[in-house]
Amino acid sequence: MAEGEEEVNIQEEANKGEENPQEEANIQEETNKGEENIQEEANIEEEANKEEESLKYLDFVQAATVYARASFSKLYLFAKDKSGPFKPGVNTVESRFKSVVRPVYNKFQPVPNKVLKFADRRVDAYVTVLDRIVPPIVKRASIQAYSVAPGAALAVASYLPLHTKRLSKVLYGDG
Repeated sequence: MAEGEEEVNIQEEANKGEENPQEEANIQEETNKGEENIQEEANIEEEANKEEESLKYLDFVQAATVYARASFSKLYLFAKDKSGPFKPGVNTVESRFKSVVRPVYNKFQPVPNKVLKFADRRVDAYVTVLDRIVPPIVKRASIQAYSVAPGAALAVASYLPLHTKRLSKVLYGDG
């Protein structure tokens, strides 16, 4: 390449460099828009996953599991605290148990949730089918029964203690 051609190429690159700030700003703007679009898509996917993760009918099972786990944890910590002279042995067994069980737990942790989600989807499918089949009068009757059930349960619960003595006398002949 001749010396004159090199100067022309250098001059062209210099001229491109002068135009680049505007082009770079445009490119940066487009990049920011693209990132915003990607973030919006991620947010939409996240919301869809949350809706998919939430249970429609069997959420009480999940709540009961959390409650049982918390209760068992409190009971275990209480027993561990009150173990007295056995505390070092309990700590040793606990650490070994954790080292063995933790990998298995981490591997199978999502399985119960997947089973629960599967069961919830099946219940949803059956409810959808039944909703089309069951006449409206039966639906209204079930809604009325559901609204009366707590009061009926309370009435039965308050009735039983009063009449338990009479019942035991009749059944067992206590005097």
